Amino acid sequence: MSRRPGLPGAIATGGGTVTGVASAIAEADSTVTRTLATFALIPGMTLTEGVDFTGGTYAIVFATTASVDKNSRLAQFRIFVNGVAVGFVEEIGGSANDIQGVTLLARAAVTAGQVVDVRWALDSVTGSPTATAEGRSLLLFRVES
Repeated sequence: MSRRPGLPGAIATGGGTVTGVASAIAEADSTVTRTLATFALIPGMTLTEGVDFTGGTYAIVFATTASVDKNSRLAQFRIFVNGVAVGFVEEIGGSANDIQGVTLLARAAVTAGQVVDVRWALDSVTGSPTATAEGRSLLLFRVES
């Protein structure tokens, strides 16, 4: 996993403008798997206010590629801020081993010491499915209102 502040980038959002530089980024190249139907942290996808970035309002972006090894099973992905889900759930799967892109976007105010992370789960463990995620990135862009 790597953390790199100040990467160039741009993102459009309603209700404000976004600075042209990513305030913080976490990246991981390793392959990870999930076999449970409860949301858990995706390894390497955590950024902490006061350590990785300063507080404020952020556009939060997550991207990865993932697959599920059983037909009719779904992997679910969600952004959390301080343990509270923000934005929408993204689901992939349906066809066994079909590699699919996952992109999440949320906007949230992050204050002192809060953690931004991404979690994932399977929709069901019937048939013992395994979800696999490849390289992934979590980016925060400060939003100026």
